[in-house]
Amino acid sequence: MRRIRMSALAFLLVSACASAPVAQPPRAAVVLTEHVRVLPLEGGRNFRDLGGYRTEEGRMVKWDKVFCSGSLTSLTEKDYAALAPLGIETIVDFRVDYERAAEPTNWRGGAPESFVKANSAGGGDSETFAKALMNPTAIPESVGATMISFYRQMPEQTADQSAVLFWRLASSDAPVLFNCTAGKDRTGIAAALVLPSLGVARETVVEDYAMSEKVVDYGAVRDAPAGATGSASFDALRQLPRAVVMPIFRSEPAYSEAALQQIETEYGSVEGYLTKRLGLTPADLTAIRARLLQKPA
Repeated sequence: MRRIRMSALAFLLVSACASAPVAQPPRAAVVLTEHVRVLPLEGGRNFRDLGGYRTEEGRMVKWDKVFCSGSLTSLTEKDYAALAPLGIETIVDFRVDYERAAEPTNWRGGAPESFVKANSAGGGDSETFAKALMNPTAIPESVGATMISFYRQMPEQTADQSAVLFWRLASSDAPVLFNCTAGKDRTGIAAALVLPSLGVARETVVEDYAMSEKVVDYGAVRDAPAGATGSASFDALRQLPRAVVMPIFRSEPAYSEAALQQIETEYGSVEGYLTKRLGLTPADLTAIRARLLQKPA
């Protein structure tokens, strides 16, 4: 049997790259002169603008209003010079304390009015992850099934931070940024709540989620030399065949679909989750749509 120390390993796994260098292509000096989905930041990790998507009613999500990202610790001075004019006033950090200690945020893109650092309920069932990864007969399909199980739990585990995120969207016109470590799991599901709340079609929501692994090579974490990540848990992953652990680093559409289907099973719809679980009112949802939607140019 493979042996892996499981202290908080499950959450580190789905965070995908805590304290780890992530392979990204070289970038020129940062200049944000036009709207782009992925901001060309020197030290950004999956830093994206959720603007530009069309709703099923024919409106468009405004650019420069809602941003999502992985860890912010590697942003450079040039990055901050480019970000400062955006006027981001709220950062909702979906990470837990040990992740923040490994990759602290020292935001220098203006002074956020609200820097929310509340812990989530955790990163899933560690025992389930342990059994899936330590099982000598583990195959990619079994690990992928474990990820789907994790995603079904995620809307409940991150509800407190999601409530803060939506409260800020409802109460302020200023831009909001939310992040986790990798920018694909907790952040991905938060984005998969924001977009349908605005009326963006399910197919587009899932495509946005799946974009993460096209932006960042998360598998490079597993392939990095031992000790390079600064995490004993990630070093332990090298004891396992690459194919077995790769589902952890993917942004499979089935993962986000699992979370959305769980929400629909328990609350009927994303809007039902927002009102019944997060406590938003119809007036809040109307305010969010008024602030974040516009007619296409």
